[in-house]
Amino acid sequence: MIDATIRQMSFSTDRSLLLLAVDWRVDVRPGQFAMLKVGDWPVVPRPFSICAQDREADTTSFLIRRKGLLWEQLLRLQPGATVQIKGPLGNGFPELPAPLLVGGGCGVAPLL
Repeated sequence: MIDATIRQMSFSTDRSLLLLAVDWRVDVRPGQFAMLKVGDWPVVPRPFSICAQDREADTTSFLIRRKGLLWEQLLRLQPGATVQIKGPLGNGFPELPAPLLVGGGCGVAPLL
């Protein structure tokens, strides 16, 4: 588990989704995820899909749905705060010549 600094936080208009950009520089394959933890909450890290990477800004973004105690902890944070990250985890999507990708809600995060 490493510490990463929050660079940016953006909300959907109804504040039901949070885009969290952190200074986490790793090679990620589409469809992989990471475990996030903020301070002592939650006791066990929670999995989140990796939404995108911006190599120029050295940031990785997560799309987080409004649900649970971790969401409440994330809402209290400001850019410059620290989150704990473990990953990337999972195998990611297979490389196909002409993939058909379907997703909705937070399921769209790894498709970006």
